[in-house]
Amino acid sequence: MFRNKQSTEKNNKNEVKEIVSKENNFWQWFLWILQEARIVDTRYSVKGSYVWLDWGYKIFRNIYSLAQDAYEQSGHNQMQFPTLIKEEIFLKETDFIRNFENDVFWVDRAGTKALAKGERLALRPTSELIIYPMFNKWIRSWRDLPLKVFQNVSIFRCETNETRPLIRNRETIGFIEGHSAFATKEAALEFLKQVWKFYMKLFNDLGIPVKLIEVPEWERFAGSTKTIDGYVILPGSKSMELFTTAYLGTTFSEIFSIEYLDEQKTKQLAHLLCYGPSIDRIIASLIALYGDNRGLKLLPGIAPKDLIIIPIFNRKNRNAILSYAKNVQDHLSTIGFTVELDDDEITRPGNKFYRSERFGYPLRIEVGQREYKNKEMTITRRDTSQKLIFNLDSKNLKREIKKLLKQIKKTQQDIVFKDFVERQIDLTCYKTITKAFDHLLLETDRIYLINWCGSKVCAEKIESKTNFSLLGYDHESKTMQGLCIICQSKGHQSVLAKRY
Repeated sequence: MFRNKQSTEKNNKNEVKEIVSKENNFWQWFLWILQEARIVDTRYSVKGSYVWLDWGYKIFRNIYSLAQDAYEQSGHNQMQFPTLIKEEIFLKETDFIRNFENDVFWVDRAGTKALAKGERLALRPTSELIIYPMFNKWIRSWRDLPLKVFQNVSIFRCETNETRPLIRNRETIGFIEGHSAFATKEAALEFLKQVWKFYMKLFNDLGIPVKLIEVPEWERFAGSTKTIDGYVILPGSKSMELFTTAYLGTTFSEIFSIEYLDEQKTKQLAHLLCYGPSIDRIIASLIALYGDNRGLKLLPGIAPKDLIIIPIFNRKNRNAILSYAKNVQDHLSTIGFTVELDDDEITRPGNKFYRSERFGYPLRIEVGQREYKNKEMTITRRDTSQKLIFNLDSKNLKREIKKLLKQIKKTQQDIVFKDFVERQIDLTCYKTITKAFDHLLLETDRIYLINWCGSKVCAEKIESKTNFSLLGYDHESKTMQGLCIICQSKGHQSVLAKRY
């Protein structure tokens, strides 16, 4: 069916060499990939806003499709809510606007007319104040519950910190937020557990290892009484929040009178949840976790195309090779693969190979005179550079390529998930912060597990000593008890890290 090809590919003299190293300068490398792989163009005139380019947007759509399926399978209905929020709605919830007051972009004119206080319009930093007034109109009876909706929207936040493309934006175009209402606290919290599960499954399918962290009270999402966030570690960089989930209780139900008649005809307040990941940050994670100094390494299913065909020809066999390459493309498409044919006749094959690597195609097919003569194709794996020879007429071709794509996904994911575990350093055995950190050089792309009592005073002392952030309790290991590394009171396993 296929055999290993032992020969190695020579460097083409026109091939562009990698400019920066992921290991030595993560951020410059990251920006290089955004440009070279046509993810986004960062040169737009508004700081923190970016132009999504063709390859990046194709990846975006594939990720969105997976997320959309996950929401719909968990019982959500997709809707689309407006972008603008009236200031008078913001003023109803003073704590909420206090949390977001430095983040909000305001529209204060309608044409040439200045808008009065209360009439100004805010660009959505998040959608609670847009969606919950509508919940008030839709929920009347216990029969209307649970209500589960989601949308994919842009959010706007006036980041005062240094912006980072895909990571810390002023406009994030891929926020897939869910909102749901339940009759009781118990029902809401039970569904919140399901949200964690379907998010963890979604990120496992995306190849992104995530740690669930219970956020301290003073850093919870505005209006929530319980917030659990999902964090990823970017190799060579910092930890990053990928998604947030929050139990809002009846906070917003009281503000917007989201009430229902129960089965005894008694008025009750609905219990609300909100949650959502950012596609922008998902793509940033995939670049950081899987990319190398040659470019992207996209997992099958996320890559816009499974394979790219590169014909190798001269003036004599040009027509025959190009015709054969088109036959290969048609055949592979017919049996279920997504295939691109690079039939550009100006660019040299070596430069095409380089392009296929930096764009992260899982498999590259080369067809030249030998392949044409033997009705074969030479396939190169992006992850290992292994070359294999396949017969185009083989009855098992579909099965073998699918098997190969599955191997690529598993091989890459195993490496990334193993690395994620190794980047978690357990320091819970240390009784005091002096013993834990005095002789330890903390690395940015690590998270450190310590015992903490939950108090803000102790958290501030830990952060002051380490210059890292105390993210919160390790949700999966919160039951593990130990003595707080500061005050020696009863504590739980918690997570310390640098973060964006």
